[in-house]
Amino acid sequence: MYLKIVHIYVHLARGDAQNIFPAAISSDGRSYNEQLFGAAADVLRRIGEDGRVIREFVELGAKAKAAASEAMDAEATLGEIPDEFLDPIQYTLMKDPVILPSSRITVDRPVIQRHLLSDSTDPFNRSHLTADLLIPDEELKARIEEFVRSQELKRRGERVNIQSIKDSIQTTNGEMLID
Repeated sequence: MYLKIVHIYVHLARGDAQNIFPAAISSDGRSYNEQLFGAAADVLRRIGEDGRVIREFVELGAKAKAAASEAMDAEATLGEIPDEFLDPIQYTLMKDPVILPSSRITVDRPVIQRHLLSDSTDPFNRSHLTADLLIPDEELKARIEEFVRSQELKRRGERVNIQSIKDSIQTTNGEMLID
């Protein structure tokens, strides 16, 4: 069975020119970790799997690791994120906030959907919960998107300002006085 999963992963990766699949793998907080692909590749070598499949699987792992690093860097560049924008289960920036109907707590949709795969209850009060009962929090989603946009604009403005400062301290022969 595990070998079939490896083949499915490799097959999906082959058709993914935009690297969407590695990003999805890395964002799965319940089952992804950096060591997973290397450990699985060791097992594949021991059982005599085709070298090409192993190589592609390891490459997929490297892409997933890069995607995870990029996601962490992107979130880190946002600076101090208001607590109300963070998922209370994984403490990551929410992208699709939903309200749980019985506890009235807001969580990120992908996080609660992963939870619902193994447990059909609200994690905060154990009442029955299914994905169709989730209530989109459009107002919070708009505020989060505005926060991200404003932080990106601020960061771009800082880069432009640094470059203009560097430009203004160049000497007439083009040498930098300060670098």
